[in-house]
Amino acid sequence: MSKRIFGTENEYSLVKKYPNGQFEAVRADSHLMPVMERAGSYETLRRYKVISKTNNTTEKRFWLASNGGQFYFDAVGQHSFPEYATPECDSARLAAIHDKAGERFVNEVRRVRSANISKEYGGSFLISKNTTFYGKDLEDEVGYVGVHENYMTKNLFNPHRTGTDVNQSDPSSSRFCDFFMPFLISRVVIHGGGGVRWSSDSGWHYVLSQRAFAMKREIDISASSRPLINFKQEHTPFNYSRLHLLYSDPNMSPFSSFLKLGATHLVLSAFEENPDICPPIRINNLLFYLCKFSKDTSLTATAKDDASGRKYTAIQIQKEYLNIVLRTLKNLSQEEQKIVELWAWTLEKLEENPEELYRHFDWVTKRHFLNLYLNKIKADLSSAQARTFDFLYSDISENGFYNKLRSGGFVEKFITDEEINAALFTPPPTRAFIRSRYLQKIIDKGKTEWSADWHHLNITPQFALSDPFAKENAELENFLVSL
Repeated sequence: MSKRIFGTENEYSLVKKYPNGQFEAVRADSHLMPVMERAGSYETLRRYKVISKTNNTTEKRFWLASNGGQFYFDAVGQHSFPEYATPECDSARLAAIHDKAGERFVNEVRRVRSANISKEYGGSFLISKNTTFYGKDLEDEVGYVGVHENYMTKNLFNPHRTGTDVNQSDPSSSRFCDFFMPFLISRVVIHGGGGVRWSSDSGWHYVLSQRAFAMKREIDISASSRPLINFKQEHTPFNYSRLHLLYSDPNMSPFSSFLKLGATHLVLSAFEENPDICPPIRINNLLFYLCKFSKDTSLTATAKDDASGRKYTAIQIQKEYLNIVLRTLKNLSQEEQKIVELWAWTLEKLEENPEELYRHFDWVTKRHFLNLYLNKIKADLSSAQARTFDFLYSDISENGFYNKLRSGGFVEKFITDEEINAALFTPPPTRAFIRSRYLQKIIDKGKTEWSADWHHLNITPQFALSDPFAKENAELENFLVSL
């Protein structure tokens, strides 16, 4: 089987909490940019060796020389969100670890800003991975944040590709999209973050995924149109593209992160192995069924196969893809075998009794403890307390509800705190290792003329990082020695 590069980009919601208990969404760049620009002056941030990419404030991005990851701000309308991109990882598990490591770093930034604001008026800042925030009084929906998943795959599958193969007859791209999208919309049973949502037809109700309702297109070249499938050719080797998925909820559970990344990797691998493979189900109006599956906590909602007329639940669709993987792929690595094992196990549990996965999947965990809480205070989903709980579940601080469950042993840790902390100071064995070494040398030597991106380093001479799996570059190493 071919190797793959994985990565995630997590957006976060930043809110100001006033002494009277009210919350207000605020622009992240206004409050956190000053902290990042002076990161070297704060003892807790100095160890990450933060270095900014450009002097253009509106586009300023910050590299963590300690591990090769990146922190920046994403602006949507009047809102600005902090965002953390993991360094390139060569396994689903390593990507899940670095995803959690990003939370730790972002919380360190929040902690520095909160210490300052506490002196000003006694309030604090909260940062949450929760997909939706409900304004100052938790009544008005402010906006969506999410997570972008990245998978390196063949350029042939990209419907908007450029290059030598762009005019190839009968391209694989249309077959790929037909094959892949039913898997995506049914995967919500794995990656759903859970949430309290309002709609005119159902009032306040609980959903598997909030992010699902933000998606607008099935396929598009622009990520801003919120498509299910989006490809990027930037920062990838020749004849490869980056499959860029932005329809998923951010996960607090590393088990959910690992399984969604791992299952997606295996489905991609099956198609890479046999591009003529047929989809197990053909569905029109995919966005409708994505929302239908997301709204159905009983997991009994079905989508109709337009070819056979048979109806499938999201779990049954997932099982069809699991069977394709088992039939198609041979010589699985130890990690891939673990993915198959956990994928099959969780699908059986979801079919028998989803509540048994309250330690593993975010949407089940959040619902389980939200119900306990609402029963205790004699409230329902229409209450402000329910929406506050929803938001605070994904609070990334040590006081966040999920993190308290994790530290108390009430959820499946899956990865250790030692692995998470180590990831902040150990780049993956990919080109992130080269980037980290370059940036640390630039900082140590006090160089002012430098440049870094995902696929190149330095100004003159410039060094291309064309192979994302390579953790060594002899020419660059000679240059660094010369410094």
